[in-house]
Amino acid sequence: MKVEQETLRKQLFDAKEKAEITTDHAEKIFKKKEENFQQRFRKETKVNEEDLTVVKEQYAKSQDKIIKDLQETEAKLRDTMEHSELVDQRR
Repeated sequence: MKVEQETLRKQLFDAKEKAEITTDHAEKIFKKKEENFQQRFRKETKVNEEDLTVVKEQYAKSQDKIIKDLQETEAKLRDTMEHSELVDQRR
């Protein structure tokens, strides 16, 4: 009976030790996967921010060009209207 108890105790101890090793291993794998995910997320976020910066710059340039074109068109319209008024006054 005493031998059986010792055998059972040893089996229980071995099982606990194996469970601890398995748990430690699982924690290490989880942490490694978590770190990999964080690195990928940071990298993708950086790329997205860079892309967004490029889009913002392109939008600002387009907006500046449109404003410039609009101002030029307004100036041409004013000149045309003034010329039209002068022509009407001469008649």
